[in-house]
Amino acid sequence: MKHTLLLQGPIGPFFDQWARFLKKNSQRQIWEIHFNWGDSCFYHQRNAYHYRGTFDAWPDFFKKFVANHNISEVFLCGDCRPYHQSIISLCKKLSLDIWVFEEGYLRPQYIALEKNGVNAFSDDYKKSLDALQPSMPLPPLLPYRRHRTPLSFIWLSIRYYGSIVLEKFTTRISNNAIIQKVRTLLFRQQPSLEKEIYHPQKFYYCHYRSMTPKEIFYFMRSFTRKITYAAREHNIREKLRSLPKRSLFIVPLQIANDSQITGHSNFPNIEAFITEVLQSFARSAPDDTFIVFKHHPLDRGHCHYGKHIDHTVQQLRINPQRVFYVHTTTLSFFWPRALGCITINSTSGFHALQNGIPTICLGRCLYHRESITHTGSLDDFWTHPQKPQRTSVQQLANYWKSHVLIQASFYHPLRHDLWDCIPPCLRKELDLHKG
Repeated sequence: MKHTLLLQGPIGPFFDQWARFLKKNSQRQIWEIHFNWGDSCFYHQRNAYHYRGTFDAWPDFFKKFVANHNISEVFLCGDCRPYHQSIISLCKKLSLDIWVFEEGYLRPQYIALEKNGVNAFSDDYKKSLDALQPSMPLPPLLPYRRHRTPLSFIWLSIRYYGSIVLEKFTTRISNNAIIQKVRTLLFRQQPSLEKEIYHPQKFYYCHYRSMTPKEIFYFMRSFTRKITYAAREHNIREKLRSLPKRSLFIVPLQIANDSQITGHSNFPNIEAFITEVLQSFARSAPDDTFIVFKHHPLDRGHCHYGKHIDHTVQQLRINPQRVFYVHTTTLSFFWPRALGCITINSTSGFHALQNGIPTICLGRCLYHRESITHTGSLDDFWTHPQKPQRTSVQQLANYWKSHVLIQASFYHPLRHDLWDCIPPCLRKELDLHKG
């Protein structure tokens, strides 16, 4: 029997469902470690531990936990989170299998699960395209209904972050001894190992980054910006419709603290990326072309790059009528008008490739390959963008579908049995057996 540990799942009940699925379809004993009350809010299986120690003490706690429970494999969500990064090398030293979940390389109906890492940490990153052959036949495409509003994700976020805030608040105002007893009853706490590592302090998860009132402000600002910008961008879309076809270069921006920037690129921040793109645009782009920066919808309340774009445009003496900055306009609006797409490493870039649009990746990107993306310099891209070969793009997409992609969503209820959502190749690698 395998002893499996789950660490820091996505917001929502997916890890709870995954634990039940593994128990049902494999010989596994499941354990989970919670890092905040938001984690425990969604996970209702037994053998759940609560880590309350410092970040520096975490690797020692993890090493001892693995030894005490004979852990042989670890599932985690995202391999660039600080708590995960600090123990990945330790996992390799201890010969543990590492399975990493990530939001899918194809959107919206997929999530990715790979052994040893995802994106530029994937074992497939250094393989040639010829080595990435999809298994035939491909898994059947399950029906998927796109949600028109992000209400379910908003509700999950409220439950997750609300639980963290509530935990901090109740610990502040309540008697510590009473709270400890309630917690033990609620979470079936197993403190023997934990007490060897640290002692209970003021807060239950006292060293975890707490929520701040600013987060509420960012959420409200995102909502108001969505409404105001939707009306304002109607005029921008009318301008773009009047431009010659295939004269736009699209730049989908990513979330400011996205691991694709912090871990898989040489850019210190989004502003540096914008500056480099505009400098190259000023040097090399034909005068009859235009550039559109598309803000990431999940970063709408936290960041705004309008002033930085305007300042850089003025500094480089670019005609401001050639540069656009949009928030709410969907990328599908731009694809029929796009001459090219510039990205660090976004799923939007692969979506552009599937629409036949030349794309250049300025980060360490899993789909940055000969015959798929532009392999020359950014300065060359404006005048001689390399078109993607449709067969190569489709081959890579089919490989992902048959080997690493699960037809499900972290943030929406499962509409199918997880067994049917997982491709046969991945089931075999996970050693799963029906029922």
